[in-house]
Amino acid sequence: MILTQNAIAKILNGAKQSEFRPTVQIIEASLLSKGIKLIISDGESCTQAISLCPDITRSNYNFYTNKIVNLTNYQANPINGYVCIKVYDIELIQDSEEIIGDPKALEQKVQEEVPKSIVYNFIEKKVKTETFDENEKQNPDNFYAPISALSITSSDWTIKARVIKKSNIKMFQNNRGDGKLFSCVLIDANNDQIQATFFNQAVEIFEHRIREGRVYTFSGGNVKHSNKNFFSVNDISISFERNSLINEVPDDMKIPRIKFEFVPLNSLPNLPINKTVDICVIILEIDKPIQIMTKKGVHMFKRTMTVTDFTACSIEVTLWEELALRPEFDTFDIGEKPIVCFKTLKLKDFNKLSLSSNFDSTEIFFNVQGIIEAENLQAWKLRQTRIYPSTPLSEKKNCDIKLKTTTEIKDEWDNTMNSNKTENFRLIGIIGKIPINETRNIWYESCTNGTCKKKVNKNSDGLFICDSCNVTFEKCKYRYSCSLTISDCCGHIFATAFDEIMTELLKITATEMYEQVMNMPEKAEDTLAAVFGKYVNVSVKATVAENKAGYKFIIKSFDPLDPSAISKILLSECIIKAK
Repeated sequence: MILTQNAIAKILNGAKQSEFRPTVQIIEASLLSKGIKLIISDGESCTQAISLCPDITRSNYNFYTNKIVNLTNYQANPINGYVCIKVYDIELIQDSEEIIGDPKALEQKVQEEVPKSIVYNFIEKKVKTETFDENEKQNPDNFYAPISALSITSSDWTIKARVIKKSNIKMFQNNRGDGKLFSCVLIDANNDQIQATFFNQAVEIFEHRIREGRVYTFSGGNVKHSNKNFFSVNDISISFERNSLINEVPDDMKIPRIKFEFVPLNSLPNLPINKTVDICVIILEIDKPIQIMTKKGVHMFKRTMTVTDFTACSIEVTLWEELALRPEFDTFDIGEKPIVCFKTLKLKDFNKLSLSSNFDSTEIFFNVQGIIEAENLQAWKLRQTRIYPSTPLSEKKNCDIKLKTTTEIKDEWDNTMNSNKTENFRLIGIIGKIPINETRNIWYESCTNGTCKKKVNKNSDGLFICDSCNVTFEKCKYRYSCSLTISDCCGHIFATAFDEIMTELLKITATEMYEQVMNMPEKAEDTLAAVFGKYVNVSVKATVAENKAGYKFIIKSFDPLDPSAISKILLSECIIKAK
């Protein structure tokens, strides 16, 4: 084997780097708040190390995962009673596609006075100095593992941390059935954070016992790599089950209650998408909250705003659900350019670049007194005669859609000669009456096979058949396809609204509408009457019909009727015409 046999044990037991330069494998590399953590292996044993090597940086640390290297300069030092290896220099030997062997974390038998439940994964290095041993006995915190020392190879550990964020209970479904979970963000005395998630029976045991702001000891959890598709404050996370041990302890003033890692807006384009960030910003524009429907048919509240900071960059921030409905936003005087701090927003590539709240972990701080970065931004704001960011990081695509009247639309499309013409425009008007009777429905019977949305036919045997999929079903799925009349001061047009748009408009699905029409016709009439005469801001796509004999208008979205946003569109059109 290319790896040096018993290398880990020899290093931890005091081997000198001048006499012993082993070949090891880096099986894991992750970021700490002040450095880079490595897990090194000799194929049989593994332990963690802190990289102080200039070759391994915060931008390339992932490159070294599974690499085989020579440790050419290193040192083993005691930290909190355990041995930590500091790596100062390495020599890259070769790549490896997978972990060599089945390395196990090294442990040493613990002294009797130390409870086994809090033994940590390091080999304990005996220190002869009596003063050090006496301090260890007097300070129980020395027996807790720091969060930065945890890794996927850690097994028997105890951490002491404060709960700085706790989510509500969530229900989920997977291949194993239904389940529930809640999560917490923990922070220790070293300012390091980690996310902890509790599943199923652990929810029933611990959810009512864990409170935000309080300090606990945690053990018996499973350390694993974080799923980057979801929120994460660390490269690793912890999952707790019913047999985990969690106990509340007296408050510890050495453990902070909140930790900010603010980034300036001009650094966001250099960060990876889905990275979570903290920002301290000035709010320039803020929209009212609106309710939308997701692709899964779930109604959600959202609110967007434009923010800036001292870098002269601006970006769009989207808040969801409870955060979007925070009443503090409605009291803002935008003319005063209020300052707000956001914690753990996620970077998205929507509208070029934007930030979005995370349902479990995003926090908003309206009272920024005492936050140094906010006070510095306030001082900078007072020195400015005018705050107008010169570098927008987000693109508001809706502003590019031209606002038209029904007369302008008809004049243009009644005389079109281009068979390939397509156009998007905006129309502000009133929805006409939606008729429904035996000869005219606002839905159709569709295929239930995967993502197929084609119309199905009913056979004489009562089964539905999809000609596109060539599959028969006992039941079909009802989907909207409705021609709406949109009128303004100049006239009206007919535009087609499909399933997602009509569900958003009527607040019920096509299947629910079908049930109302069949069983409760009066209620169905009330549902349709509720949108008759509704004033709407509609985004429409115009295109030539398939038979080339005419044109068709398709509603793409119902957008909020924001007078200030509409005024900006009209003003920009006036400026363009003036040029």
